Amino acid sequence: MKITPSTAVSNSSIGPLPNATRARMKKAATALEGVWLTQVLQAARPKGGMLDKSFASSAFQDMLSQQLGQTMADSGVVGLADKMTNQLLHTDASVQPTPSAPKDRNVAHE
Repeated sequence: MKITPSTAVSNSSIGPLPNATRARMKKAATALEGVWLTQVLQAARPKGGMLDKSFASSAFQDMLSQQLGQTMADSGVVGLADKMTNQLLHTDASVQPTPSAPKDRNVAHE
């Protein structure tokens, strides 16, 4: 079966999701944001410094990145979890096409 926009099921046709489902979806999106932020923090860490010489310091740096990434995700400072949840629920009102987008990206803005 080929899925097209006319055969796809939308949220409006099945009704609103229960609050428990929304909460689980938000929790999963926040956890995913935490994992992503952890990876970003680990990749941004400078290599070859004083702290990269032992297994213990490497483990400490990994745990620090993990905790910091999860704390950032829980605080909502980046907002990726909210965007993912809204996208999955098709309720993101902030995503709208820009009516007057420039045709040429190399045009300097004054």
